[in-house]
Amino acid sequence: SISCLSLTLASSINGTRGNWLGIPAGVDTTVRAAQFLGTLVGVLMEDEVPQGLQLIANGAGHTLLLNGQKPVQKRVVISSIFRLIVGYLFLTSLFINIAQNSDVIEIFYDVLALEFVENIDDTSYALAKRGFFGRAMLIATNERHDLEIAGVRGLTRSAMQQNTASPSERRLSFSGLIASNNRVNQLVRFIYFLNVT
Repeated sequence: SISCLSLTLASSINGTRGNWLGIPAGVDTTVRAAQFLGTLVGVLMEDEVPQGLQLIANGAGHTLLLNGQKPVQKRVVISSIFRLIVGYLFLTSLFINIAQNSDVIEIFYDVLALEFVENIDDTSYALAKRGFFGRAMLIATNERHDLEIAGVRGLTRSAMQQNTASPSERRLSFSGLIASNNRVNQLVRFIYFLNVT
């Protein structure tokens, strides 16, 4: 995904000296509306940034264990950074390609094409999990790994259970979902909503 999105971004920057992005001037109202809707749809369909931010929030606020034994904070954060790179490459390519188009249908084709390119790694993983890339990849992708949250820094499970929230709210908040109001999650929500605006 990173390679494909990088190539897409590099090929999009092909304008002239005064207009290096090649954005057309004077497009009509239907194209502007399609650009707005295409951007909105693309941002809502993009899932790498929210997943990466969620994993970073979990890694920053908790002790993460692989299969209940080995701490894996660094690996989770590094993989999350790669997710963020993919997500921001997608968003940058999306904004540039949409701004360059002066045809309504091309705008929506570009949104769909970029979403497909962003999800190539997920599609490859799904195919490997079904055995399309050989026995070794089939075994590797079907091996079960559990990422467990061992503890919350500064807050114990007993302190969490004394809270007046409902049991489902306590479980969701303890699991580190973005809905909880600790500082890390507030920062993550802020960064995500900056993407939407």
